[in-house]
Amino acid sequence: MVSINSSATLAIRNLQSITKSLAETQDRMTTGFKVRSAKDNASVWQAATTLRSEIKTSSAMSTKLDAVKTAADVALVGIDTITETLGDIKSKVTAYSLEGDTGRKAVIALDIAALQKQIVTTIAAAEYNGANWLDGSATSISYSSTFEADGDEESTSFTLTDFEDKVTNSAIHDDADNTKDITTFVTTFTATDIAKVDGVTNINADIDTYIKAAKLYSAQISGLSSRITSQQDLLQKIADVKETALGSLVDADLEEEAAKAGLAAMPPVPNGAGGFRRFPGRRLPFLKKDAGRGGSFTGSFAFGRYGWTRRPQNSA
Repeated sequence: MVSINSSATLAIRNLQSITKSLAETQDRMTTGFKVRSAKDNASVWQAATTLRSEIKTSSAMSTKLDAVKTAADVALVGIDTITETLGDIKSKVTAYSLEGDTGRKAVIALDIAALQKQIVTTIAAAEYNGANWLDGSATSISYSSTFEADGDEESTSFTLTDFEDKVTNSAIHDDADNTKDITTFVTTFTATDIAKVDGVTNINADIDTYIKAAKLYSAQISGLSSRITSQQDLLQKIADVKETALGSLVDADLEEEAAKAGLAAMPPVPNGAGGFRRFPGRRLPFLKKDAGRGGSFTGSFAFGRYGWTRRPQNSA
C-alpha cells in the first residue's frame, strides 16, 4: 500500500506553481512585455502586430513628408530672398535716375549688376536633396499624404513654377516709340536701359510684375508647407494613440510584476491545517477546504503571532 503524504504533495504543488509564476514574472520584468509572441496570447499578438505595422507605415510616411517640407522651405527662402532682391534693384534704379554725379551713378550701376547676379545664384542654391523647385528642372512633385487601412498610400501632387525662367528671363520693355518691345531682362538690363526715355518707369513697372509673381508662388509653397505640417501633426497624434494601445496590449506592468516577484520570493509559512500559505503578516482571501470538517470556507486567513487565523468573509 502506497502512503501519500497530502501535506507534502500540496507543498510540492505550491512550490511548482510558485516557481513557474516567478519565472514568468522574471521574464516580464526582463523584457518589459507580457505578450512577446503568439504563444502568450494569439489574438493580442495579432492585434499588436497590426498596430506595429501601421505605426511603422506612419513613421515612414512622416519621414517622406519631412523631405518634401524641407524642399519647400528651402524654396521659400530662395523666393523670399529673390523678392527682396528685386525690391532692392527697383530702389537702385530709382536712385540711379535721380543721381546727378557720374561717379556715384557708376557705383549704383555696379550695385544693380551685383543684385542681378545674386538672383541667379540664389535660384541655383535653392536646392535640397537634388531637387530644385525654382530652376525649372521639375514641373511637379508628388508626395504621400495619407495611407489606407491596407497600407496603400494616397499621393498628392503639387505643380512647380519655372521661377528661373519667370525671373531671369523676365522682359524689360521699351515703349519709347509707342511700341512695346522686349529689349532686355531683369537680370541683364544695364544703365543704358535705365537712361532711356521712360526707362525707369518701364523697368520698375516690370519689376513690380515679377515681385507680384514671386509673392504668389511663395504663398503657394507656404500653403503646401503648412498642409504638410498639419498632416504630420495628424499622423503623429494617430501614432501616439496606437502606441498607447499597443502598450496596453503587450507591455508588462513592471511595478505589479516587481510586487509579484517580491511576494513569490517569500518562504512558505505553515498554516497549521495541513498546508502552506505565503504572505506572513498579511490577510490573503481565498476559498480553502477545511481538512478537519470536509467542508469549505470562504473568507480570509491572516498569519500572525499564533499562526494562521481563519476569518469569515465580512469579518472585520
